[in-house]
Amino acid sequence: MGQKYARILHSAWELTLQYPRLKWFVFVPSFAGVIMFAIKIGWQLAMLLDKKEVIDFWASVKDIFIFFIEEGLVPLLAIGVVIVLLMVYVLWAWVEATVMSVIKKLCHNPEGKISLRQNMMEATHYFFRIFELHAVLGPFSLVSILLFTASAYRYLTPEMFQFLVPFMVVFGIISIAINIFMSFAPYYIIHEDAKLMESLKKSAALVFMQFGSTLVIAFLIFLVNIRIIINTFLAIGVPALLIWGFAYFTNIFVIGVIILIGLILLGLAAYLSSIVEVFTTGVWTDTFIRFRKDENRLISGNHEVDIEEISERFASLVNTRIS
Repeated sequence: MGQKYARILHSAWELTLQYPRLKWFVFVPSFAGVIMFAIKIGWQLAMLLDKKEVIDFWASVKDIFIFFIEEGLVPLLAIGVVIVLLMVYVLWAWVEATVMSVIKKLCHNPEGKISLRQNMMEATHYFFRIFELHAVLGPFSLVSILLFTASAYRYLTPEMFQFLVPFMVVFGIISIAINIFMSFAPYYIIHEDAKLMESLKKSAALVFMQFGSTLVIAFLIFLVNIRIIINTFLAIGVPALLIWGFAYFTNIFVIGVIILIGLILLGLAAYLSSIVEVFTTGVWTDTFIRFRKDENRLISGNHEVDIEEISERFASLVNTRIS
């Protein structure tokens, strides 16, 4: 049993290394996502330190805005904000659909030649359903729960916060369960052209049938998902670096160097995130195809499941080339 999971992870990792176009395609929206994540976590941290009177957060924000105004960078800042918002909340659904579409075709036709550009066009067919799926599951994400908890801690009295803690813990457990049971919803959309509600129902049913294996895969992905740790450190470090720079330096060259260092660190996190995104999609795609095949065989009355066939086909992806 352990060899089966190891083979899935190995095949997905080989796929990630062999096809750099996919990870570079994901890099730009991942960069925007890391920036947004850093802003959210940095905001919460700075507001908490301001509440405890460790720093004067609003004075630092004022200095930053004055700097952008004096240097004439406000239009550039506005354009950057719009681009980040579009990448994170709109275009990411299209990017995710494209990556899943490419890996789906590689699974079904390992020896074929796959065009990334063609899959980018075909992904528009699934865009709105993936976008709706993100909107539905967004409130149940771990980041949303942590940000809500941090905001509640800052704004509520200690007594009120303690009163809400059990409810937030229950909501967190429910959210984890929802995310696990909805793990295959996007794959039903991409692989079987399912509608949103249909994909949610089918995903819940498939996870129910393969609950143990799904938990193992989810746990293994969590263990190798190093971008969580990297993003957390950068989300705290980069805003702190910028606030420190604006607080102690007025020379534009020094501030520029600080901003450049911050962008380089965020770029590193984005690169690691793009690698993990492709790898994770490969793992879930392999798992989804295998679970569906098991399900079809059970429905047809054939209880003998060949668990090696799909993994062997997936492993052969390394011989394919993306044009």
